Amino acid sequence: MGGAVGHMKHPFDIVANGNELHNLFMRAYTHINNNNNACVKIDGLNISVKLVNGSTRHGKQFAIDRGSAKELDVLGVTKNDLKARFGEHHGMMTKGGVVLDILNQAIPNIKNELKLLGMWDNNNLVLNMEYVEGKSNVQDYGCNFLAVHGLLGMKFVTNKRRASYEVDYAAVTMRSLIDKLNTVSSNFGFKVVGSIGVENVNKPNFDVELNKHYTVCYNKNNKVTKTLRDWLYGVTYVPHNVKINLKNGRKVDALSKEVFVSILEGINLHEYMQDDCTDAVNGFVCYLATMKLGEAFLQSYTSELGNVSEQEGLVVRNMFNEPFKITGSFILRGMNSCFQK
Repeated sequence: MGGAVGHMKHPFDIVANGNELHNLFMRAYTHINNNNNACVKIDGLNISVKLVNGSTRHGKQFAIDRGSAKELDVLGVTKNDLKARFGEHHGMMTKGGVVLDILNQAIPNIKNELKLLGMWDNNNLVLNMEYVEGKSNVQDYGCNFLAVHGLLGMKFVTNKRRASYEVDYAAVTMRSLIDKLNTVSSNFGFKVVGSIGVENVNKPNFDVELNKHYTVCYNKNNKVTKTLRDWLYGVTYVPHNVKINLKNGRKVDALSKEVFVSILEGINLHEYMQDDCTDAVNGFVCYLATMKLGEAFLQSYTSELGNVSEQEGLVVRNMFNEPFKITGSFILRGMNSCFQK
């Protein structure tokens, strides 16, 4: 998430109403178990890279691509460009430098794999990678590794914005690339891994979460308590791209963590916002259901990193045109991210 990948969607970003949101989790469970195409979502720093022309004897070098339309990202941020792109004291100066050093040293060994992946002569193809140095963000993994999530294509979707899309590749080629990268990365104290798969251990019990009660305080004389099920099935539309006006003059998204946390903590909506409360309450319910049903979902899976409910979450692929994430309680835990600071 972040960087070249951009925002990965939550379940509520995909559906139109509360009924569909509930059904999506049930469909996702069947989809993953039938297709075995989910992986652990890594809580690190996205450092996606591509090959550009360079002064090495191979005529190539690796460069970072953060996915923006900035000239340096489009051309590729080489190690010599890190200061110009990020600033002298930015964390990417050291972290990006380590990644580029590992990859550049590996070029002689991975040239064949880079050609098979189509990257050698196409700088619009990007290795989607995650950098983890123990605790790079919120989750503490206790070790240093680079996770190669896959291959992305980059393209301009407007004159001022680029977007990424997933590109198919031969799994055996990517496995060979990762194996060869490890012969170099170990010298830097890092391991290189691919996507970390998940294993189902039980069926999620959504009813436990759906039967819990939650209260919304509309004003001091009107507090409404319902089960999550009743709140959710009362959401006739998900307020995508809907702004609400707060009493302090600010505008925020109805479907946002700010609104979610404020209502969860019992804020008086009459004192909090100027508008009708429906959009805000719908946004709150969608966030709440996504977190609570997501947590029940994640408790049904494990991985080589441990229980998936203790990780950031998991990524579901090939169920829609693009992958989406199920993150459970990380929706709140992730607010402690050091990247925000």
